[in-house]
Amino acid sequence: MLAKSFLRQCTASTALKLANVTLPLKHEIDNLGTISDVTGRGIIVIDMHREMPDDQVTDIAELIVDAVNAYTSHP
Repeated sequence: MLAKSFLRQCTASTALKLANVTLPLKHEIDNLGTISDVTGRGIIVIDMHREMPDDQVTDIAELIVDAVNAYTSHP
């Protein structure tokens, strides 16, 4: 898988940059469950079929955003 190859060869920040993801990530509250990069490009969608409760989707999205931003040293 491309992501594993990137992570073996470089830092997570560099791997994301090579995938054209500009850090930091943010959770779009107006588009619940969508995680976008700093340019506003959506890169991850949590629960695209809207089967989970909104608060659960928000919690998952914010955990992912916080984890990636902390791991890559972006507040």
